[in-house]
Amino acid sequence: MGIVMFNLFLQLSLGSVWIRRRLMPFLLGLVLVAGGHLLLHPSAFSQTSQDSPRFANTPEQWIEVLFEEAPDGVDTSYDFIAKSDGYAVIPYVWGEGGGFVVLEESPEGWSNLCGSGGGLDGGNFFVEFCEMSLIDAQDLWNVYRTEYNAAYGEEL
Repeated sequence: MGIVMFNLFLQLSLGSVWIRRRLMPFLLGLVLVAGGHLLLHPSAFSQTSQDSPRFANTPEQWIEVLFEEAPDGVDTSYDFIAKSDGYAVIPYVWGEGGGFVVLEESPEGWSNLCGSGGGLDGGNFFVEFCEMSLIDAQDLWNVYRTEYNAAYGEEL
């Protein structure tokens, strides 16, 4: 049954190309091997230090651990940490670039919720990418704007 379904799939996807029955087990095996390799290959799970599942007692400790993983000669810094009820946002500089990380407080400590290598464009990011509730996202965005304005002396 599986080979018949695979044959039908190939016929539909390749159009009028006819696949011989003798080739079906070979093609099915090839697809399974290639698919398995892609699913299990480490590069399919690109993990950055920002994504690692670590916990810290404070957001300050969390970002310092992240900075310790920077290669020699790479400058790292942050200007402020915006904390609201159970969440924190830390915009940081990493070499020539940077980004921000959103941390979440749990009984184990502070851990990474989400982040991005770039600028923060409004509180909707927290809802769409961090899956925060609208109220929590709005609170965190308001705290972030206040801290940003104080750190850089300009309105966000």
